[in-house]
Amino acid sequence: MRQRTSLVVLLTAITVGCIHKQSGPVSPWERVNVNLAALAQINDDIAKGVIAVQQAGTITFSRRRRS
Repeated sequence: MRQRTSLVVLLTAITVGCIHKQSGPVSPWERVNVNLAALAQINDDIAKGVIAVQQAGTITFSRRRRS
C-alpha cells in the first residue's frame, strides 16, 4: 500500500508540473525545478491533511521510541 501511494504521488508530481515558456525550449534544469516545486506542493498538502486528522483525534502520535 505504501509503495502504491508513493508511486501515485510521484506520477502526479511529474504530470502536474507544467511549464509555459515563451522564450524557447525548456531546459532540463527548469524541468527539474518545476517537478520539485510540484512535489513540494503535494508534500505540503499531505502534511496539512495529516495534521488536521491528528488534531481531530482520528489518529494518535506516540513519541515512544521503537526498539
